[in-house]
Amino acid sequence: MRNSIIYLLVFTLCFITLFTGTAVYAAGTENFSIDAPSKVYEGDTFTVVVNGTDLKNVYGYDIRISFNSDVLTLEKAETRNNGFSVGPIYKDNQVICAFTQIGKVDEMSGDLKLCTYTFKAKSTGNADITLNSVELVSKEIVSNVVNVNKKASIDVQKKSTGGGGTFVPPQPIPDTSDTPDTPDVTVIKDDDGTVRIIMQALLDQDTGEAKSTVDAKTIEEAFSLAEKDSSGYKKVVFEVSEVEEAKEYALVLPAEYVSKETANNLIEFRTPIGCIELKDNMFTKEQVGDAETVTIRIGVLNTSALDKDIRDSIGNRPARRFAVDVGEKAFDWVNSNSPVSISIDYKPTTAELAEYEHIVACYIDEDGNINTIPNGKYDSSTKTVNFSVKHTGQYYVSFAKKTFSDLDGYEWARKAIEVMASKGIIKGTSETTFSPGEKIIRADFVLLLVRTLELEADFDSNFDDVNPNDYYYEALGIAKKLGIANGVGDNKFMPKENITRQEMMCFLDRALTVAGKGVERGTIKDLEKFADYTKVSSFAVESVASLVKSGIVAGDGRNINPLDPALRAEAAVLMYRIYNR
Repeated sequence: MRNSIIYLLVFTLCFITLFTGTAVYAAGTENFSIDAPSKVYEGDTFTVVVNGTDLKNVYGYDIRISFNSDVLTLEKAETRNNGFSVGPIYKDNQVICAFTQIGKVDEMSGDLKLCTYTFKAKSTGNADITLNSVELVSKEIVSNVVNVNKKASIDVQKKSTGGGGTFVPPQPIPDTSDTPDTPDVTVIKDDDGTVRIIMQALLDQDTGEAKSTVDAKTIEEAFSLAEKDSSGYKKVVFEVSEVEEAKEYALVLPAEYVSKETANNLIEFRTPIGCIELKDNMFTKEQVGDAETVTIRIGVLNTSALDKDIRDSIGNRPARRFAVDVGEKAFDWVNSNSPVSISIDYKPTTAELAEYEHIVACYIDEDGNINTIPNGKYDSSTKTVNFSVKHTGQYYVSFAKKTFSDLDGYEWARKAIEVMASKGIIKGTSETTFSPGEKIIRADFVLLLVRTLELEADFDSNFDDVNPNDYYYEALGIAKKLGIANGVGDNKFMPKENITRQEMMCFLDRALTVAGKGVERGTIKDLEKFADYTKVSSFAVESVASLVKSGIVAGDGRNINPLDPALRAEAAVLMYRIYNR
């Protein structure tokens, strides 16, 4: 047996109190875990908990951990409050904490929270906290040392705005420490007003589901701590640490908090395999019905049953299943009015990183077809692929490099064409050609706008010169409904006519406004730098000037060419610019 602090401490205190008894320590069934957030931000203060499961006849214990001191600072360590504690003591590159009960009291058994450590993230990087060993001592001074060697990996990231977070004592959140089936929580309030609740997830060994349940009081108290962001939303993040053997993570929420009439709050479910952010109007009242709970699920997609083409598209990249339950039943969720944002950690290859704009998100539809999600993007700062969806389903990360054989002489547009084609937003005139110098017709430009900005609208009428079997029928119906396209008179649109540059800019300006991406308004003065600015028609002056002022439209350096027919290459460049706004 090692020469331990706790052994000597228990021996001394038992001797002093002349404690006698018959219990002996029973070893062999105990298990230990270390619960910690998987991701924090530089400056955050957060807690890490060491738990013991199925413990028997414990009078005292000695815990030894180690951590990356280059990234983290240990601010304090707390054991139980019904006895005597020692530590934290730094020895042999370890932190030692010890606890013993005092006097004639019953030994501890069952599932116990043994020690809570408060750390501060002082710099970015990967930090490992390792639970090296736990020594358990009975009141009969029988000792058992368990070499645990379990590790919690924490990614400390740079915070985009503000400073660090503040540890909020968990008093506002119901104390569940005496209820083994309900996990403890740690509350952190970030400087931006977001509240993060670090939770444990309970694993179902049969299904591989790691589930966390949030009651109404917990979520209500969390939002009372949160502050509104610039968009007027309060945000609460429910974060769970990695659970060994988990194939899926599930968050059970009170149904009333995700079925509001209008969106006021954001809820993020942050797991080791992906994050889901939803608004509190994700569900309609009709979808929820009488159900008391809604369960949000994200799981690792089993790709073995997929077609070879899909498996090849996925490769070694992450694939996920996003699903929901309403009550106890699986639910095929669709809501175009309240999209859900999904974020998946991804480490690109060197080749992919060099052309990261071609990293895409894909969806597998009910027929087994691959669909590229236009809004899917790789964020190099967070090392995640982010996309929004309006339905449950199967999603994955891929890499698509689409090019065409006829782009020579159009180097100024090549990147825009290739990226937007890889996103599935623009199409070629054939599999191998794009025809960048061809004029673009009015219907095709509106179609590009609808695809790029992912515009939707229910419409019950269209232009008289647009037929239901036209490939652009839906796009023009949406544009008409939203006020982007008003036609040329007599409810006609002239869809196959070439579009002029100033018409193109008018459509674009209106579409940006509808999509909530409107630009600062410009005036005729913003156009005076162009030699031909007087050729801009009066109806188009404000739109053209606003796009010039915003940098979306630059002209050719001398002229704005408002009456010239727009080219397919020019349209692609404009789509690329607004896509990245």
